Amino acid sequence: MSKKLFVGGLAWATTDDSLRAAFAPFGKLTEAKVICDRQTGRSRGFGFVTFESDADADAARQALNEKELDGRVIRINDADESSKKSPNAPKRPFRPKQDNGTAEDRDPARNDARKSFNHADFPFMPDTNAGRGGRDNRRKDRKKDRDKYEDDDRW
Repeated sequence: MSKKLFVGGLAWATTDDSLRAAFAPFGKLTEAKVICDRQTGRSRGFGFVTFESDADADAARQALNEKELDGRVIRINDADESSKKSPNAPKRPFRPKQDNGTAEDRDPARNDARKSFNHADFPFMPDTNAGRGGRDNRRKDRKKDRDKYEDDDRW
């Protein structure tokens, strides 16, 4: 049976190949994976190594735990144990909320009201995508005010 080990404290320079090379002398590996950040592609500082046999995994853990790899001291645990001991682990499994349908299914009258919306009923809402107010509208308003008070000294 295969056994998966958690390897923490990895250097950012550690790759899948260097992790595999460090654990290969202890037995046949199924997988050696360094977990990377999605956006930057840089190592997140931990990874997983899967051995084909439990004995090989235990030997590697005893030999390499608290030892240096790529300039950093690494720690090795069973992958299953580390997830059970996590203090922030949820108390119960996450269950997504069930979909009870859309608003159309629940309240058809509300949906009809939404479809009959008319911009003409709301004169403060412009029909264009220019938005309410903004720089252009302020300029137009100022020009109107200037025209209205031409002989006033304020302008």
